[in-house]
Amino acid sequence: MQWLAGATATHDRSLGESGSTEDALALAKEIYEAGAVKVLAVDIEVYGDDEDEEGLGQNTGRLVIELPNAPADRSRVFDWVAAVSESHGFDPYEDIGQTHLFVMLD
Repeated sequence: MQWLAGATATHDRSLGESGSTEDALALAKEIYEAGAVKVLAVDIEVYGDDEDEEGLGQNTGRLVIELPNAPADRSRVFDWVAAVSESHGFDPYEDIGQTHLFVMLD
């Protein structure tokens, strides 16, 4: 995930409540290993300022996942998204041939 790779020692980037760029990268890797073609971070929020000891940071709890065409790969991605969705009280998506899924991590 290119956006996460842009993090620096003083400018952290994270996903949901992952806490650190390293945790966020591990989460993105998990999604790709499930079969996602692409994972896009959307609705990114900036926090902190240059005078803050923590520096600037960016976070999002919203992802758009590009789905693969292969049925087995699609199924794994849908299963991953279902687990996240259900943990937040949402119903899982049904596979109706869509090309992308929207996921809320927090």
